[in-house]
Amino acid sequence: MLSMAAGWSVLDILGWLILGLIAYALVVWTKLAFANRLMHFAWPKYHAFELRTKSDADREPPVCLTRFDDSTKRLDRDTFMEVGTLIGKERSEVEWEEQRPKWTLDNIERYSLFKSHIP
Repeated sequence: MLSMAAGWSVLDILGWLILGLIAYALVVWTKLAFANRLMHFAWPKYHAFELRTKSDADREPPVCLTRFDDSTKRLDRDTFMEVGTLIGKERSEVEWEEQRPKWTLDNIERYSLFKSHIP
């Protein structure tokens, strides 16, 4: 037998090389098997999605929804404003609105917002 340095023979190296190639082949086979199963599972779903998309494209587009949304928003806002005027404000709220200071960046101080609550 041919012998190499450190006690390794050509057959040992050849054996490890064959073992590595077999392991590589098993990993590639496993990857292909999983990819095949995934495609087998996903293809009908993709095909059904494409059919739905094609049938949706054949339908008539819906009536202008933005105009409908704008009119319903306007109706909701008007109803809200009517309820607000019906409820009105209590007397104490009206008095507070009259005496409430108007804050600006020039006249606001550290405790300005809490002066009315501090005795």
